[in-house]
Amino acid sequence: MQLASYREATIHQGGEVHLECQADGVPAPLLSWVLPDRSVTTSTGPSTSRISVDTNGTLHISVTLPSDRGVYRCVASNSAGAASTSVRVHVSSLPPVIQQPREEHLLLSPGRPVYAHCSARGAPPPTLRWRIPDGTLVRPSQFLHGNLFVLTNGTLHIRKVGPKDSGSYECTASNAVGTDKRIVNLAFMGTAILALRDFTNAPQPTCMLYNWMRQQYTHTQCHVIEAQRLHFFVLVYNLFECLYSVSLMPKETANPCVGDTDNSQKGHIADIQFMSHLCI
Repeated sequence: MQLASYREATIHQGGEVHLECQADGVPAPLLSWVLPDRSVTTSTGPSTSRISVDTNGTLHISVTLPSDRGVYRCVASNSAGAASTSVRVHVSSLPPVIQQPREEHLLLSPGRPVYAHCSARGAPPPTLRWRIPDGTLVRPSQFLHGNLFVLTNGTLHIRKVGPKDSGSYECTASNAVGTDKRIVNLAFMGTAILALRDFTNAPQPTCMLYNWMRQQYTHTQCHVIEAQRLHFFVLVYNLFECLYSVSLMPKETANPCVGDTDNSQKGHIADIQFMSHLCI
């Protein structure tokens, strides 16, 4: 009888294993496998839900576990004798790695659909779930509130977004050896007013800029060319490239305003009779 020589195989945890064993001989040899725990399995003998041997002698492991690492020995035997060959199986584990950027900021218009992608690699294959702003956990194929759905590939889909959907959405990928996370921040253009101050007889009122990247306010001087009654609004915009958003609305007439940011850059607001925004 003849059998293939010794070999090695590396399998990712959670993957499938197919180990072939072919033997020539007269009469036709019976093939059996000796597993790392020294148990023996054949095509005609009992098999587990994960490990089986088909009629041509191939050993199948449906879902690989760390305990499956070790030496598997194929034995071919007939009335003339026996021969064997071995395969050493290595089981590797990889923590999840999400394929999209770790953080993403989306500035949206109400009523538009949103697709926030989240896919990950790892061994064993990671499971995905989203945490929406109210803390609810949503898994793939789960539908929520009649408007939010997580697709089987991990993509979060909101059919029609509105101000109530603003906030941070966190995708978590996890498996037996680790986790990875990604955050998608949703905000809406011109809809969220966070602060309102009435400046009366204040030639140099204090303004506030909101830094989305740092998630904090910056106090600065807003130099009004003509002292008059102004209403100052801080609008939150989650912008792709702009860190700050400022808006001024005068009570009577429009006047330009110069604001200094915390990184010494200057921004100029002009023609502000109707609420407008400035990215500094």
